[in-house]
Amino acid sequence: MLMIGIILVVIFVLLLGFFVHRSRQKRVQLMLQRNAQQTTNQAVTVALVALTKQHPDQVSFSNQEVAQSQVNSKIWGRGVLLFSFEIRLQQPTVDLVTLKEQFETTLNRSAIEQGLVAASQQLQPFVISDSWQQAGQWHVDVAFTANQATVNYVRDMQKVTTPTEA
Repeated sequence: MLMIGIILVVIFVLLLGFFVHRSRQKRVQLMLQRNAQQTTNQAVTVALVALTKQHPDQVSFSNQEVAQSQVNSKIWGRGVLLFSFEIRLQQPTVDLVTLKEQFETTLNRSAIEQGLVAASQQLQPFVISDSWQQAGQWHVDVAFTANQATVNYVRDMQKVTTPTEA
């Protein structure tokens, strides 16, 4: 009887330790995600102000605005630093390819000036992983490649969107 009690206590202690450890991991992950989101929001704000100056007839973003994002890691997995932005457009249709390229260039120039780096030397600090237009809004998914999970996500997305040679 004593042996069964000891086994139950050991199992209980192990389970308790597991749940405490998991809870701490979640809190740390959430804190890292919030910091990355704040950093990304700031960088996107700077880039959007510059982009609006370059294309005032296409993008609508004022100096007083602060870009606000939605977290996409629940969709793509734990640790992926992916944030979605909705940006007002001045016209019903714009050249998203050119706009996206200029936005990504401006975003990464700002990131480098701030000392931000990617977890992989082959990538920029920020990668626009998706971009589309809907109902006068430009939807942009920005990946902050500060950790390996996000680097893996970006590489996977590049495999999907880049045609392979036969």
